[in-house]
Amino acid sequence: MTHRPATNLRQECAAWLKASLGCQSVEINVSVASVQGGKASTVDLRGERYDRRWQRLKSSGVKVFLAAVVLQNVPPLYALAAEFSMTPNLLLVVSLLLMAVGHIGRVRTREYAWVQCRDFAKPVKRGDVQALHDTVGEIRRSGSVKWKPSEVIFATGTNGFDAEALELARSTGIQCYGWTDAGFEQARSRQSLSK
Repeated sequence: MTHRPATNLRQECAAWLKASLGCQSVEINVSVASVQGGKASTVDLRGERYDRRWQRLKSSGVKVFLAAVVLQNVPPLYALAAEFSMTPNLLLVVSLLLMAVGHIGRVRTREYAWVQCRDFAKPVKRGDVQALHDTVGEIRRSGSVKWKPSEVIFATGTNGFDAEALELARSTGIQCYGWTDAGFEQARSRQSLSK
């Protein structure tokens, strides 16, 4: 008996993106602005990855800010800080710099994954992969969208992909994953993943 994916494939896939592919955050049903007057697209899952060092720097800025607030509002500590030439105002400036640099670094290093989840009764066909490729291509060429995917993933239930779909995906850089007894696994040529 083959294990079926969770009732909500998107929820299962979101958990997998975080646990296995290193996405720090995953959003479900993200709208992408319409391209050249066309209809808006909805991304099943948008995974976000970034260099965690920038987030730690930003968190350090928050901690320094809190320390500055405490020093400013507790008179005995304020007097102690003044003795060491560490005024709360200086700490506030340092904290703001840390938070700003951390935020800018995170924004500059983040990458997005566009994930399409489908649990069809039959294997995913070439036309489904082509439609995804075309939509992502329009978004990547558009100058009006706020984010562009650096990685495209097509995830499906136990029925997997047909050979033509996998060949097109491979030639266009779309990664294909299917649900198996062990969870999501990368699809291979001529493999339906329903075993």
